[in-house]
Amino acid sequence: MQLLESTIDRILRPLQYIVLALLLVVLGGVVYFLSTHPVAYQKLMSLSIEPIPEIDWEKQERVLAAESVIGAIPYSSSETLALVLPSQLYEATMLNGYGNCANKCRGLSYYLEQRNMRFQRVELLPVDNFIRGSGHVLIRTKYLYRGDQRVGLVDMLEGGLPEKDGSPIDLDQLRQANPFTITIAPLNIRCDRQSDYYGTFLETAFICVADSEDIRRYFRWVEAVYLPMGNPKLERFLCNASAIVLGRFPRLHVSEADFDRLVAPNLGIFLIAEATTWATRTLLVLLPIMVALMVFRVYRRRSRAARSRHAQFPPLANATP
Repeated sequence: MQLLESTIDRILRPLQYIVLALLLVVLGGVVYFLSTHPVAYQKLMSLSIEPIPEIDWEKQERVLAAESVIGAIPYSSSETLALVLPSQLYEATMLNGYGNCANKCRGLSYYLEQRNMRFQRVELLPVDNFIRGSGHVLIRTKYLYRGDQRVGLVDMLEGGLPEKDGSPIDLDQLRQANPFTITIAPLNIRCDRQSDYYGTFLETAFICVADSEDIRRYFRWVEAVYLPMGNPKLERFLCNASAIVLGRFPRLHVSEADFDRLVAPNLGIFLIAEATTWATRTLLVLLPIMVALMVFRVYRRRSRAARSRHAQFPPLANATP
């Protein structure tokens, strides 16, 4: 047993320094992103060059009734909401009309996911400042419009369907479209046919796509771990960061070339995010090991001390009558 205890001591000494160093990296990363660009961490760490899973749209029988669902939204504001729970975002966006494009798309995502409808979240990211939250978000799904079923894009911020030459478009047409050639087919009387995101913005934006299955898992994760703290921005950052570390955050699928173009101008921030992520993952493995070894060492020392006292002061023998 002495050999075991000495081995544990030799392991614990460097392990404690490693854990301390990892803690400093994680705390430094958290402070950096919270004090600079909280969105940068989730954007950079969600980029993926893996191919997005294909959806067999023919097998999807339930479709979005685009005109009635989007038309019923009481569009009120495009200000950013810091709400975390998907059900709260759904209520604020779909039922009350608040939120920016990302908020409104998350609300529609919850609506579709609750009805077992497949969809994709399409993000248009400008390389210059997407880490600061700039960009535009669309939903791609199977919908009913003017009596016809089709797969295409829904612009929740504009309350309509992106179209070209009078016909709603899908993702391939968006990738090939030139600026100022796309208009909006309005589905809501509060919205017009104009948008700032299909002009010069489209020239500098990279298209990223997230799958509905990833989004569904993320929703369940948020519902399971959400803890109100009185600070919605902090709550959202911690939920998203924990989801990224544990592989529950939706991946944004891009081509390898686009990945390089998005990351290259932000390489320093990307490396900080990578270091923070892997330091946290390593801590989740090493910290329980260190605690277990420390508890075992304390137990062995107390047990040895108890035996020593027992040997030094043996119990008195029972007196015979």
